[in-house]
Amino acid sequence: MDSDKTAPTPPGSTPGPHSRGMLIAGRFAIEDLAGRGGMGTVYRARDRSTGQTVALKLLHALTSQQAAMRFNREAVLLAGLNHPGIVSYVAHGTADGEQPFLAMEWLEGEDLARRLIRQPLSVSETLLLLRRATEALTAAHRQGIVHRDIKPSNLFLRASRPEDAVVLDFGLARQAVPSLLGVTGIGTVVGTPGYMAPEQASSQPEIPPAADIFSLGCVLYECLTGKPPFEAPHFAAALAKILFAEPAPLHTLRPGLPSGLQVLVDRMLAKDPKWRLPDADNLLKAIGALESVPELLVPRIETELRLHSMAGAEQKLVSVLLASFGSVALNEETPDWDSGVALRDSLRTTLSAYGARVELLADGSLVATLVPERGTATDQAALAARCALTFKERWPEASVVLTTGLGVFNERLPVGEAMDRAGRLLRQLERMPASSSVVLDEVTAGLLGPGFQLSRLDSGAFLLQGEQQGADASRPLLGKPTPCVGREQELALLDFSLNATIEEPAARALLVTAPAGAGKSRLRHEFLRRLEQREQKPLVLHGRGDPMSAGASYGLLGQALRQLCGIVEGESLETRRVRLYQRVALHLPKVVAREVAELLGELCAVPFPDEGRLQLQAARSDPLLMSTQVGRALLAFLEAECSRQPVLLVLEDLHWSDALTVKLVDEALRALAEQPFMVLALARPEVKELFPGLWSRRLQELPLNGLSRRAGAKLVREVLGPEVPEEVVRKVVELSDGNALFLEELIRMATEARGEKAPDTVLAVLQVRLMRMEPGARQVLLAASVFGRTFWRGGVASLLEPLVGEVLERHLRQLVEQELIEPQEGGRFAGAGEYRFRHALVRDAAYGLVPDTLRPTGHRLAGEWLERMGDPDPLELATHFQIGQQPQRALPFYLQAAERFLKRHDLTGLLKCANGALACGFGGEAPN
Repeated sequence: MDSDKTAPTPPGSTPGPHSRGMLIAGRFAIEDLAGRGGMGTVYRARDRSTGQTVALKLLHALTSQQAAMRFNREAVLLAGLNHPGIVSYVAHGTADGEQPFLAMEWLEGEDLARRLIRQPLSVSETLLLLRRATEALTAAHRQGIVHRDIKPSNLFLRASRPEDAVVLDFGLARQAVPSLLGVTGIGTVVGTPGYMAPEQASSQPEIPPAADIFSLGCVLYECLTGKPPFEAPHFAAALAKILFAEPAPLHTLRPGLPSGLQVLVDRMLAKDPKWRLPDADNLLKAIGALESVPELLVPRIETELRLHSMAGAEQKLVSVLLASFGSVALNEETPDWDSGVALRDSLRTTLSAYGARVELLADGSLVATLVPERGTATDQAALAARCALTFKERWPEASVVLTTGLGVFNERLPVGEAMDRAGRLLRQLERMPASSSVVLDEVTAGLLGPGFQLSRLDSGAFLLQGEQQGADASRPLLGKPTPCVGREQELALLDFSLNATIEEPAARALLVTAPAGAGKSRLRHEFLRRLEQREQKPLVLHGRGDPMSAGASYGLLGQALRQLCGIVEGESLETRRVRLYQRVALHLPKVVAREVAELLGELCAVPFPDEGRLQLQAARSDPLLMSTQVGRALLAFLEAECSRQPVLLVLEDLHWSDALTVKLVDEALRALAEQPFMVLALARPEVKELFPGLWSRRLQELPLNGLSRRAGAKLVREVLGPEVPEEVVRKVVELSDGNALFLEELIRMATEARGEKAPDTVLAVLQVRLMRMEPGARQVLLAASVFGRTFWRGGVASLLEPLVGEVLERHLRQLVEQELIEPQEGGRFAGAGEYRFRHALVRDAAYGLVPDTLRPTGHRLAGEWLERMGDPDPLELATHFQIGQQPQRALPFYLQAAERFLKRHDLTGLLKCANGALACGFGGEAPN
């Protein structure tokens, strides 16, 4: 609940239901409204027996016996506490109409929350506040009372003096005795988002005094840095941060703080109560020890922390699914906690096939995260989308959001921008009318292919309505279909192969290979579109692999047959059997069709009954026999179809297929050697490693190279119009580097005026590629990205000590071989070993994986290395030191740079220097 504001009525306050001068219990005369809280309304009143002004708290309309019990408990606990740092009890009872009341001392001043908005506290003021609040909590803890809701608005500053702070609002306080904890029990959300202890966030049955220490640690952190340690846009996201995130070190937000304060904050914010200061008595001793050693409270001199731990702390691309079952009234019991646990366990079972991890939060929300160990960013987005659709299908009443972004991992959950973005989307969704769709962020939507139904909201988010199995719509760009440019030679080869298959009947197989995003699906779409214009149209069977079913027997062939027969999920099993049989029997004798349909049913996950079917019974008891029988049935079906018209089997994303499917297709190519049967397979290059010798006797391979600059420029002009400036065309084409997906996203960026920042979708694709690298080489790449697009061997070594010598050389050679970086002849510094990222987007992707907490250290070390090397560029040095949180070192270099720009009459450079000098100490962007 919100704290009670025992202060004069704010300007513009509306009168409460009680009139000025009204008597309560014949003793207290109401003078004015002072504030409203979660459980009651506070009035300024006059105590007629003493003449003193008091704060009179009246319970809201009595809605439950439990609310009255909580209100009475607050009064009883407060009556037993007597300390100048705790608001004083005056009286309590029941007014006319049986309305409970509590009278407390009247305080003049402001609460800490308002003070922090108005003016931050100094370090000395913060320590005075901490000591005073700790002394007050010591009095409570010694009587076994846990406050459970320490936060800035519950710490009142008499006369605005931090050393005269008063603890307010014991409405959530409890005796720390297990036998008395049944009042709340498991599943209760007790406290305030961002300040509650982990044991509160996870609804533990016992909340010890150490919970108050954690909450007070959050207040201390906020006083020192200006922001709460677990700030989040939604209650569920805040709970996840409290449970699994470590707040940024103090010096990253406020350089120069005494090192002793970091030690104290760490002890107060330990996740496990066993490692935390157990109560206020022990905290008071810790404060005393800190104050008794003056050196611990001297502003710190920043130490040269190295980045050798970067590999363990680097960020990863994660998809976060956050689901809420309705708004939770804070501080009220969650009655369905047991069902929430059952729901979590059920969801874990359901989503285990996707590699997702699921956690249940104290408010009943569920968080699922996905970081696959294989595949690309587009695979990850597709898997996450299927997770979300599966969840929404089973629990349609839930509000479900899905985001993809970076997060720093610990034992179970990621924390970072992905979780924050999910919290913001969930907050927006809860304000909207109930929807049957999943809400996606722009990054996830951008990574999904045309197989998903999406619509854009005014807010920029997307609605995911479902999956389009078998959909062949091309990927739209800016709301309209786009041409397939730069692929005329490849399309001509596909046409030639199909014509040869038809004119001189012979089975053929063509394998198109290319990395993710190169345009395989667009090529396939354009080829199939052109087939529709032929007089003699082939029968097209189309199956698409996905990482969820990778390795599943017959997945691709079964999917192609189901689509041909019009079999969809949700229909009865009998309906699916009928559809399969009718299509199989179209060109087969009825006697044969029944047996073929039964065996193909095994392939399509449409099982037929085996009563009286001895052959089917035998096959089901012998996997090898089943494989043989299904193969014969498939050949019978394909041969019958080929006798009527050419057959084209399209196997998309073959790298997600299984060995048995590949074997069946190989058998079909041999058995139908003189039939008009063509297989078009599309896959990533690793398919040849997964399936060595793939259809070697009849396979023609077609590597799909990147789009030419000419083709890329043509697509840019097709979409943006002929009037688009040549500079925009050149930049978009250069950055895309021939990658079709990148080109599309960069075209979107050019129309949406997003500035110089690379599209998050493009960065996500590259970041997953980097995450698959050998850790040591990735560590070198991340350190190199701190310097910008150009970097030096010696500079990287200065950031990654002790990773030097032959190990560093080996990783650099790896990166050159992988065409991520390239050595530079000569270079700015003799013998330093200069390199350059081959692509600016790769540098941006690598830099994005560097955690925010490590960037200041990295830039500071980079600036120091450049300074030692005699770097002649003062603006570069100034930028590194500014981001490195050393404004005193950055300012002289900004002045030097400004003088140079002034001599050159370079107003743009002068503006950069002016902005940098003004921003010194307040963060900044990485150098380009």
